Amino acid sequence: MKPERLPGLQPRALTEALAASLVTFAADTGPVIVAEGIETPDELRVLRSLGISYGQGYYLGRPASLPLFAPAPRSSVLSA
Repeated sequence: MKPERLPGLQPRALTEALAASLVTFAADTGPVIVAEGIETPDELRVLRSLGISYGQGYYLGRPASLPLFAPAPRSSVLSA
């Protein structure tokens, strides 16, 4: 479902409501939520305010190759 294709609904409001519902679902059932596609500081702020602790995206770091014998990547925890 693409929020921009739903007439009368604001994409951001719909996305935030969906994310909040997923946080509640995860709290009740146990899975960990990982946000994908974080591209702006505002997106990161909203995710943190919703209680989402893990994520990836261009704002956090561009994709890159790891050296052959690199240490394990650091955690993608979104804490301040």
